[in-house]
Amino acid sequence: MMDQLQRDTWLGAEDFRKDGFKDWPGLWYVLSKEKGHNDLVTFTQLDLSDGARKSYHCSHAWADGVGAFRVLLRKLKINASMKLKPAIQTRPTRLTKLFSAVRAFLDAFAKSDLEWKSFQENPSLYRRSEHRYYYAVFSRQDTMDLKDRAAQKMLSLNAIILALVNKEVSCSLIQSGTSLRWMFPVNMRPWVQLSNESANCSSAIELSLRPNSLAHDIHLQCKEKLKKQEHWGVWSLLNIGKWIGEKGMRKLSQKRSASVLNVGCFSGMGEWCEASSSPSEMVWLVTPPGTRNYPVSVSTMIWNARLSLTVKIHPSICAEEELVQELCKSIFESVAPSRKPLSFGSYTVLKNRLVRPAGFEPTTT
Repeated sequence: MMDQLQRDTWLGAEDFRKDGFKDWPGLWYVLSKEKGHNDLVTFTQLDLSDGARKSYHCSHAWADGVGAFRVLLRKLKINASMKLKPAIQTRPTRLTKLFSAVRAFLDAFAKSDLEWKSFQENPSLYRRSEHRYYYAVFSRQDTMDLKDRAAQKMLSLNAIILALVNKEVSCSLIQSGTSLRWMFPVNMRPWVQLSNESANCSSAIELSLRPNSLAHDIHLQCKEKLKKQEHWGVWSLLNIGKWIGEKGMRKLSQKRSASVLNVGCFSGMGEWCEASSSPSEMVWLVTPPGTRNYPVSVSTMIWNARLSLTVKIHPSICAEEELVQELCKSIFESVAPSRKPLSFGSYTVLKNRLVRPAGFEPTTT
């Protein structure tokens, strides 16, 4: 454990905070952390030549995945760019934003019929210091084949992967449920300009899947929800603290935590290309926090034409690491069934202290 502490790095508040800026969406992660949940976004640099790893941790209260990763790359002096391709270029009217916000609020508190095979309501279990995630890295050829397959079917690669993950999770961990809800984050930077560029600037759409949902169904549902601009409603809900304050947010958080269950969160970190004539053998792995309300955390990233996929299962739905490992292995093998991943392994995220987002630092006297 001490060896890991020495090779891990925590990004500090000085990397993200900006005078006069309040990160309201980041405050939700403080409330989650208060319940004992992990709030870390973790980036792991993996050297494929020798398997060496170096991890960097950032509280989600300070930044979202894209914002934190850009800060990290600058600190490491790595010149890389993200291929950003926004799905919808137009901003909604005020009336559309209002309707979307009302719908997002109602959806956020709508009960689901999800029933896990095993569920442990045990906060002490959530507070354990180790949270293990599993990862797979695919070769450039396998990544190209997967992208070509998606293009031929006119689907997104993330829709294909989510369909596979949803099927494996349904078979292994879910007892029953006709509406399996996944949160699918949406980067708002093409439309929202914040004075603090690294702050939380991600909204989301909520996908309702069946155990046997196909990639085509997921792709169409994503397109339809983005077309209806539902992510703007969620963005308004994430920023509701501007009107109801931190006390109001805490009440909403407690109410939702007690009544709402989702399958998980699927984060697509996009495709990144290093500006170098001879890219290194390094790849990046990224994993979101994962909580009792979003117990299955999945993240994808393409770095220098290699796909990485990480999966983390919250202990509330499966505390047996052997079962989690078998599930993750099945997921990785289903993504590229004809070939094994270039690299496969696991890593432990260490517990961190409670922090506050930009603009909400405790006062000192």
